[in-house]
Amino acid sequence: MEQTRGDDEVTACTRCPVGVASGVGEGGRCPFVPRKRTSGAVLHLAGDSVERIWFIKSGAVLVTRSRDEEHIEETPWAVRRAGSFLGLEGLVRAEHLESARALTDVTLCGASLRNVEVWLDGRPTAARVLLDRSLRAGIRERPLRGNADGTAPQRAAAWLLEHAPEPSSRQVPRRILAGLLGMRPETLSRSLRVIASQGAIRQTRATIEVVDRARLRAIARRRSIRPAAAAD
Repeated sequence: MEQTRGDDEVTACTRCPVGVASGVGEGGRCPFVPRKRTSGAVLHLAGDSVERIWFIKSGAVLVTRSRDEEHIEETPWAVRRAGSFLGLEGLVRAEHLESARALTDVTLCGASLRNVEVWLDGRPTAARVLLDRSLRAGIRERPLRGNADGTAPQRAAAWLLEHAPEPSSRQVPRRILAGLLGMRPETLSRSLRVIASQGAIRQTRATIEVVDRARLRAIARRRSIRPAAAAD
């Protein structure tokens, strides 16, 4: 699924879905207050008590999840961007299910769990925004299960189809991308070389640029295509 304009960064409160649901344009007060966090900042840890719910207004956040209830070893689970919530599990459980860390400098609007509960009770439209955004995030965060989701090049191509193009400065580090795709970094490197050899992407050590989405889509959908013609 390709990105849509609905997932773009929204910094104006009168255009933000949370601000709209709070009636900011009509003089209403939004319970979510903006805060800035620098790249690398830990936002919360799995197992911590949920005290606040956050709405991402700009930037990217890495979410990791443990394979068991002990939270001993966590693996990359998803990258959440503008338009997504963090900590919604607090509405149904006391502890965070996941850990979250800022991948880039981020702007987050936060509200206490109690204030969110009051906001939901008082405004049915606010509940609709939360439901809509959480469902959108859930669609993007389906876990990959090894070869059940295709070969390594197919999984990498599918991820690139959904998340590219993006500014180079916001691209996910390769080691994190490998974790999101359920593969080793060296397997990801080989997969990207395969995709590049077929003319679908152009890569450097720091960036990946999609140059032929049709070829990338063919790789993701398990169709065989001819290698790209060599340049003169």
